[in-house]
Amino acid sequence: MDADVVVVGAGVVGLACAAELAGAGHSVVVTERHAAPGQETSSRNSRVLHAGIYYAEGSLKARFCLAGNRNLSAFCEAHDVPFRRIGKWLLALSPEEETRLAEIVAGGRANGVVLEEVSIERFRQEEPHVKATAAVFSPSTGILDAHGLLRALRVIAEGNGATFAFRHALWAARPIHGGYELVFEDPAGEEVRLRTARVVNAAGLDADLVAALPGLDLEGAGYRQTWTKGSYFRIRPSLRDLAHHLLYPVLPASYGSALGIHLTVDLDGELKLGPDAEVLRERHQTYAVDRERRGPSSRRRAATSRRWRPTTSRPTRRGSAHASRCSAVPSATSSSRRSRRGASRAG
Repeated sequence: MDADVVVVGAGVVGLACAAELAGAGHSVVVTERHAAPGQETSSRNSRVLHAGIYYAEGSLKARFCLAGNRNLSAFCEAHDVPFRRIGKWLLALSPEEETRLAEIVAGGRANGVVLEEVSIERFRQEEPHVKATAAVFSPSTGILDAHGLLRALRVIAEGNGATFAFRHALWAARPIHGGYELVFEDPAGEEVRLRTARVVNAAGLDADLVAALPGLDLEGAGYRQTWTKGSYFRIRPSLRDLAHHLLYPVLPASYGSALGIHLTVDLDGELKLGPDAEVLRERHQTYAVDRERRGPSSRRRAATSRRWRPTTSRPTRRGSAHASRCSAVPSATSSSRRSRRGASRAG
C-alpha cells in the first residue's frame, strides 16, 4: 500500500482527520483538487460556533454540537486561532412569536445549553437599534477565524507526518484486496494512482460523488446530496454600530432546525444579513451573487426579511444591505466536473 489512509478533501473535516490519524502513527496522504486547503464550504460560511439550541433532544446533532462548541473553543485558545464568544440573541419580533421563542428556549435547555432570559429593557440597552418584544441570550455562541482554523489544523497534520497532494482531482476508485485503488489527475493532467487500506471521504459537497466511485448506491444509502445556496448581504461598514451581537429572529416550528435570515458579526465587526436560500437545479459550484439578488429590490427584501426593524428611520434607509461578490456562501453547492476520461472528478 502507498499509505495507510488517504483523505479526500482538505477542508476542516479532512484536515482534522488527517491530524488525528497521522498523530496516531498512520501514514496519511491528503488529496485536494484545489491549490490550497478550505476553498469551499470550510471558508464560505457564517463562521459561527453554535451552541446546540435547535436540534432535537438527544440527537447526534445536539450532542456533537455541544461537545464541538467546548472542544473547538478550547482548540482555538490552545492554537492561537482568533475566536470570540460574542453571544447570540434569540428574538421574538412580535408578541405572536413569543410562544415559539419559549419553545426554542425549552428545547435548547433540554440539550444542556445555557440560555439567559432577560428583560426587554436590558436587550434594548444592549441593542438599541433593533426592535423586539422578547429576547433570550445564548452566551456560549461564538465566532472564529475560519482561515486561522484551517492553518492550525494543517500545521498539526504536517507536523504529525501527513503529506499533501494539492491540485489532484479524484476521478476513479475501486476496491482491491485489503483496501482501495484511487486514481487522480495531477496538475499536469497525468494519471496518478494511490493504493490505500482506508479512505476518509471528506469531499464536502461532492462527498456523494466520491462515495459513488467505488460502487455505493447513493439512492439506496440515502447519500444523494441536494444543493442549496445561500448568499449573505453586507451592511455598509459605516453602520457597523447598528448591532454588537449575533441576532437570530425565531422561525415557525415547521422550519425545523433552519435558522432563516439572521444578522452575523465578524471578528472585525462587519455585519452581514443572510443567508437566503436558493435550491439549485444543477450541480454547478459558483460563489457569485446572482445579479437579480444584488439589485435594489433584493437588497430591500434581504434587509427587511423577518421584519428587521432598526429603531430610527435613518438607519433603515441607509442600512439596506448590499450584496458582495465574495459573500455568496453555499450551504450545499458544488461543481460536478467531468474529466477528459468522462468520470466525475472530486475532492
